[in-house]
Amino acid sequence: MQESRPTIPMAPLALRERAKDVVFVVLVSALPAVFYVSTLGFYLDDYAELELMSTSHDQSLWGIYTALLSGDPKSHLRPVEYFVLAAFYWLFGTNPLPYHVFQAALVPLCAALLYLVLFRLTKRRYVALGVSILFAMAPHYSSARFWVVAFSPTAVLALYLISLYCVLRALESRGPRLVGWVAVASATMLVSLFIYEVTLPLYVLTVLFFLYRGRRSRERGAFVAAASYALVLALVLAAKIVLSVDIEDETSYSIGGYQGGLLHHTAYVTSGAIKINFGTYGIGLPYVVWWILDNRFSWVVLGTSVLVGALIFLYLTRGVRERESLSSSRVGIRWPVWRELAAAGVLLLAAGYGLFVVTGQIYVTSAGIDNRVNIVPALGVAVLAVGLLLRATELVDVRRRSAVFSLGIAVLAAVGVFVTNTIAGYWGSGYSRQQEVMDRLERALPRDPSNTTVLLDQICPEIGPGIIFLGHYDLAGALKTKYRDPTIRAAVITDDVNAASSGVVIGTTWVGPTERRVYPYREGLHVYNWRRDSLTRLPDQDAARSYLRKTPRIECPPPRSFAWGIRTSRWVPFA
Repeated sequence: MQESRPTIPMAPLALRERAKDVVFVVLVSALPAVFYVSTLGFYLDDYAELELMSTSHDQSLWGIYTALLSGDPKSHLRPVEYFVLAAFYWLFGTNPLPYHVFQAALVPLCAALLYLVLFRLTKRRYVALGVSILFAMAPHYSSARFWVVAFSPTAVLALYLISLYCVLRALESRGPRLVGWVAVASATMLVSLFIYEVTLPLYVLTVLFFLYRGRRSRERGAFVAAASYALVLALVLAAKIVLSVDIEDETSYSIGGYQGGLLHHTAYVTSGAIKINFGTYGIGLPYVVWWILDNRFSWVVLGTSVLVGALIFLYLTRGVRERESLSSSRVGIRWPVWRELAAAGVLLLAAGYGLFVVTGQIYVTSAGIDNRVNIVPALGVAVLAVGLLLRATELVDVRRRSAVFSLGIAVLAAVGVFVTNTIAGYWGSGYSRQQEVMDRLERALPRDPSNTTVLLDQICPEIGPGIIFLGHYDLAGALKTKYRDPTIRAAVITDDVNAASSGVVIGTTWVGPTERRVYPYREGLHVYNWRRDSLTRLPDQDAARSYLRKTPRIECPPPRSFAWGIRTSRWVPFA
């Protein structure tokens, strides 16, 4: 009699497979950052916060935090975000590496959480893997990976996914466990919204989803979750509105404040969303890849992207055996999987930009410091891409669908890494140039630079989308942080400079409005010429006029204008 083989329980097997998937998603999502994280530093707003923290008389954690609260009005709108910054400064000071390691870890965390949520929602491994991988590699929100103060979009998305996962677990629970899961979900939402507001539309969608689900299935957990979410959300919204009104005179943050009116602003956000997600990083991806190969080629970046793509293809084809799932294309009776995903992707994309319809503070761009606002839309694009890829697999033989799907995910992910790590290279170059500037200034300035004003000249403010110094508060903040001296002033000379009778007037354009500042003549006013490596004193108007007359302006691209070599306009389908 033949001995029967022991059967393997299906539930533990499924659990082991999911654990293996999570580990793979985390590792492959973390891999690209290994090649650039050590090259990154601080940029722009980072120095404004470092200045406040480094010059605080009380260097305890609470003293550093209160310095931020008193020095930056935005901190009252996002107190948790500023507490995280204070904690990192208290622990690590001005060493940028720990900040960026933490920031780099947020993307794999989001990818793993996204996998868990999507698997629980769809019960399809290939959907959960495909979306989480494409989101992790997407270049749409690159500044959230490289800019320290922009850690918040990725952090709040991770908290949203934790909150959503808790609610999904609550739907499977009863009694105290249900209440516990919902309580954790609500608390996580509360914390996340006091870090950053970008996931607010997702919480609104979640409330509507669970109300609909509870009404349709009469699940008590769905009603409890929706009611708790709605209550916390209403309280947070009320607090945010009050705080926004209180600080709008001190900052650029406000509700409304549109340039050109609401209709023009809505059209701008809509066209920008289409240009980025369907133009630059849609039909324009082949052009972007060609531009990088022609202008910013790196063997390390190419090798990284090929390695990531190969690992993904091998894992999806050999580690995930779900050919039967790919051949089954319908959910229920009416909706094919790809249509359901496509609809969800478009909804997420629209919701991601919905928040910015109520405020004028958005600049839509595919690269640079401002593209952090694309993080939720990038999630929608990943869902939409997987849906369209599934539709494409229906055009081939059933036996080849798994390979086609795996290849599509691998290629898209590799291209995402290629673009993202190229942008990282620009940011790394920008920080390297910053360090050169600071080293030269240290040699040129007096040993005690107290009450000194430094005007940096003959240097472009950016390298591609990577920032060197853009204006008065990043250069001044860097010098104040270095010397722990709040009396130092500094600025970057732009094309808009004039030797007026009262002082040197410098106009800096911040994507639309131009801000002009006057630097009075005195013995402590200096201009540092980067190209000549020389420091010139400007004690009076004659000295300033003489310097400007002998120093022709250099040509630099407008700040925050990098767009892969394309001169963008409302008629060009790229951003």
